[in-house]
Amino acid sequence: RREGGAPADELPAHRVVLAGVSDVLRAKFAGHFGDAAGATWEPEVGAAAAWQWTLRWMYGYEDPLPPALLVEVLLLADHFQIESLSAGIAAYPLDEIAEEVVHELLQAWACPEALVMLARRCVPQVVHSEEVWRRMW
Repeated sequence: RREGGAPADELPAHRVVLAGVSDVLRAKFAGHFGDAAGATWEPEVGAAAAWQWTLRWMYGYEDPLPPALLVEVLLLADHFQIESLSAGIAAYPLDEIAEEVVHELLQAWACPEALVMLARRCVPQVVHSEEVWRRMW
């Protein structure tokens, strides 16, 4: 539990902030979806660590995006159509972390078009890595 009694995996956020960066979330909270009336909202995708970083980004914190979260945060940004976050990740320097990103790509919970951009940039850099091939096969 966190201070104040909230469960450790519960991340407080204002719906107006979520809706301000995502048309998908704006529709969920303002439309006739069941999410609009509930006191809390539980996302159906994404790990708590990825959501925690994404929420901090939404609130203006400038924490660097850990390479281990890059793929999952991109998936959240793509899924919820958070265009400014997707654009920031597309510009992320990958030269020094390409192998780690490839590992994360192989473990991703989905493989939408958004990941193709990362794969095209990272896979050629590590195609001869024994570690990558061992994890793939």
